[in-house]
Order: sequence, then structure tokens, then C-alpha cells
Amino acid sequence: MAMLKKSAIWIAFAVALLGMPQIFDTILAISILNQMAIAIVFALSYNMLLGQGGMLSFGHAVYFGLGGFLSVHALILIEFETMVFSILWIPLIGGLFGLLAGLFIGSFSTRKAGTVFAMISLGIGELIAASSLIFSSFFGGEAGISGDRTFGPTFFGVDFTQNIDIYYVATFWVFLATLFMYLFTQTPAGRMANAVRDNPERAEFIGYSARKVRFISFCASGLFAGIAGGLFALNYEFITEENLNAATSGRVLCVVSWVLLLLVLLCCCCCRCSCCWLPCGSLAVLGVQPCADPGAAGDWGGWLCCLLCCCCLRCLPFPCLSVCFGLVAWWCRRV
Repeated sequence: MAMLKKSAIWIAFAVALLGMPQIFDTILAISILNQMAIAIVFALSYNMLLGQGGMLSFGHAVYFGLGGFLSVHALILIEFETMVFSILWIPLIGGLFGLLAGLFIGSFSTRKAGTVFAMISLGIGELIAASSLIFSSFFGGEAGISGDRTFGPTFFGVDFTQNIDIYYVATFWVFLATLFMYLFTQTPAGRMANAVRDNPERAEFIGYSARKVRFISFCASGLFAGIAGGLFALNYEFITEENLNAATSGRVLCVVSWVLLLLVLLCCCCCRCSCCWLPCGSLAVLGVQPCADPGAAGDWGGWLCCLLCCCCLRCLPFPCLSVCFGLVAWWCRRV
């Protein structure tokens, strides 16, 4: 019975994905659906880090961007007939490159968790974003690189010239990526990722290496982020440095962390200036993260950071709003 219920859920999910273009059939709607498909895979890949493994990353866009860059290079190779295969497999190429990047970066960044991991991910992200402007032969400099998906061979008569064709490609990869990410959570590595997130010392005590568990989750997250980058390359047919910098990492963090998103919106409303979302978001992270991490400063650290946010930006004129920040931080600590 339980298997039938799970199968029914996945079948309903597949039917919903396939039926969306029948309901929202305008050009604008199809374009938005393509963007939503990319965001779903990217956000779920980040959830493997933050939600499942408890690893706060400020450089997750690196794997998304690297997967996208290699996917565009694959499109260029197909265009010049250096390689001949269907563009249906382009996201897989991006995913494999994201996995390779995760294997290399995760080999040293997953030795520690918490603030140390967050700062390493931020440094790696800024390093690769700066390098993208130097190694222009691969990254294309400020202009980025572009390809053409229409030069590839057809797939059962589909030439992928329309956005609706790309939507069904994205649907295939969204369903596949979501399914495999769910199956990963049912494996011993996926379940131990939750244990390492909650209590790494106890996980070590029962015989599991917290570093190896974090490393496995990190590599799997890089794989699916690369798939999202490949879908981005297929949809837009170009990619730039913006797709692997800190701004893209901040967006996916806001998508996954709804508490952070609410705090950013609150700060923007109080500041009455949407351009302040990045510094406000940074201070919101400082306010929430010490309390969400049991090994960090604790409850009083969250209250103090929230109060500093109010004083430094002068954006919250009433002390009760700073109290709201503190309550949210305390709630994150308890949950």
C-alpha cells in the first residue's frame, strides 16, 4: 500500500509537469515554465547541502555555472560537427562537470562544517568568478559564450527550435533529478547526512565519518547543480560570468531558506529601497545562522546580530521589529 501511494505521487507529479503547457500555452508562459524548471533543479541541489547536510554554502553557483559553460562548449562542438549527439544529453554533460568540480573542491572544503565551510565556499566562489574574467578562452570574458541548439541532430523528428521542445527536455530532467535526489535521501549516505547535520559527534561515535558523509552529499549536490546549469545553457543558448558569481548563489540561498527570504523582504520594505537587498540579506544571515547552528554563538548571538542590523542600517525605526528578528532567530535555534 505504501509503495502504491508513493508511485501515485510520482505519477501525479509527472502528469502535472506534462500537462502544464496544455494549461499555460502562451509564449511567455512557456518561457516562465522553462525558468521554473531550471530553478527547481538548482534549488533542490542546494537543499541537499543546506537542508539535508546542514552545510551553508555561499558559492553553490560555481557548479551551476561550470556545468553551464561546459554545456555551451558542447553545443559549439555539435555546431562545428566535432561531436554529434542529441542535445537531450547536454544537461548530463553539465552534471558530470559539476560532479568533477564537486570532487575536487569537496576534497578539502568538507573537512569542516559550519562557518568554516561557508567561508571556504565563499572564497572558492569569488576565486572562480574572478578567474572567469581572466581565462577568456573558456569563459569568454565579460561577454560570455554562446551556442546554437538547432544544429544538433533531431530526436525522433524534434529539432528543438521551439521553447516548448526545451520545456519537455527540461521536464524529463526535472523529473529524473527529483527522483534521484529523493532516492538519495533513502540511502544510508542520505540518512546519515541528516544525522551529521544534527549531531556530527554522535554520528562519529557510531562509526560513520562525518567528513565522508558531507563529501558524498557535496558531490551529489554538485552533480545536480551542473544539470541545472546544462538546462540553463539549453534554454538561453549563452552563459556569462554572472551565472557563477555570488549574486546567483545568493538567489538560490533565498529560494531555499524561506526565513531568510522573509527577512530580506522585511528589510527591503523598511528601507524602501530594493537595491539594499544584498547587504540586508547578509545581515539577516548573520542574525539567523548563529542561532540555527548549535555550535555557533547561541541565542544571544542572534539577538545581538539582529540588533546590530537595526542600528547600523537605521532601517528599522521601532525596537519591536528588532525583537521580531530575535524571535525568528530563536525559533530557528529551537527547530
